[in-house]
Amino acid sequence: MKKEGLRDTLLGVRLPASVELFLRDTNPWWYDEAMKPVPPFRRWLFNDIVKRIKGGLAPVTVLRGPRQVGKTTLQ
Repeated sequence: MKKEGLRDTLLGVRLPASVELFLRDTNPWWYDEAMKPVPPFRRWLFNDIVKRIKGGLAPVTVLRGPRQVGKTTLQ
């Protein structure tokens, strides 16, 4: 996108200033700016999974659980 801003670029519809600011803050690569660093948060099971994978106890590690609990995030 161009440096002028988002207000007139979305199908000719003017966006509210708050929406434009939100889009700009959450998509810095649109303006060739660096992304904000990812916080160093780790789920409680992360270290245990890493230890098991590095331990080489088995050729396959199965991660299972209910939907929407963070299985893919841990991978």
